[in-house]
Amino acid sequence: METNIPMKRILVIIALGLWGAAGGIFVPVLLLLPVALAYVALCWGGMYTVAAFVAACAGVGLVTGVQAPYAIAMLLPAAAALVLLFKNQSPYRSAVGCLTALFAVAYYLELCLPSLLAGEDAYAAMRELTGQVLTLYEAMGKVVGYSLPPAFSAVLLDMTPQLTMITVMATAMAYAFADVLLLRWIALKGGAKLRPMAKLWDWRLTKESLMGAGILVAGAIAVRLLSLKNAGAIVVTIEMILLGEFALNGFCYSEYMSRVFVRQSSGRQALRYVLYVLFFPYSLIVLCLTGIAECVFNLRDRLKNLPTNGPEE
Repeated sequence: METNIPMKRILVIIALGLWGAAGGIFVPVLLLLPVALAYVALCWGGMYTVAAFVAACAGVGLVTGVQAPYAIAMLLPAAAALVLLFKNQSPYRSAVGCLTALFAVAYYLELCLPSLLAGEDAYAAMRELTGQVLTLYEAMGKVVGYSLPPAFSAVLLDMTPQLTMITVMATAMAYAFADVLLLRWIALKGGAKLRPMAKLWDWRLTKESLMGAGILVAGAIAVRLLSLKNAGAIVVTIEMILLGEFALNGFCYSEYMSRVFVRQSSGRQALRYVLYVLFFPYSLIVLCLTGIAECVFNLRDRLKNLPTNGPEE
């Protein structure tokens, strides 16, 4: 029985190499790979950790070639951070925040650093890509007898920096959140000792987070007033950070209302989640405003004095 375990682990290491190769082609796959690497480090340790990291990097390098340093920069720091944060039993929100920052920086470098190294504007390559997509749409439009308004194409090209940063931040936040939850689930299955996770309905922004949000707002105002280069992209990045924080706070408050105060049925909860998806991104804005209102008026503490149906376990 024991002799089969090393072979299974070797097959997993090989699979991680193939996973790295697939991630070199499709970035979302690469952003999930740190979970597997961190799992190996947390549950197996030793030489398996080194082998897993080498196999994953080799797979990425074989597929991406000269782009390998950018791709590996999205992989190794995130995996190392997950291992350290989980081993030290740091708060899970710290893990999400740290991973978001690492993914955002790495993804930005992958998209923009080549242009900077070529002595061009940071978003030159993305503008070129946007132009190619618009050209393709115009060619397709001629076939069906439709053409894009010139003003629309010009605005889209002008907004390329903002659209790039929206993509970078949205991807980083979504995958950081998913990676932390996924790693915790599989690490517990693998027998790792982890800190308990707070109930979703009981999570809220800390005072430190609110202070940080205030600093970010002040920074966005300063960037606008100073009219810095690519100010729009900087402001959009700050807006995405604040939107993510307060939308998550609003979602957790809605969970509090549905599970603790109102105690909705499972069917109604599922319907609520479906509506969030169907009305995206408007639902995200509503959740963000709800999160801000909850912070300003301290709604959950006010409701604690009222009779409830009790928390759902």
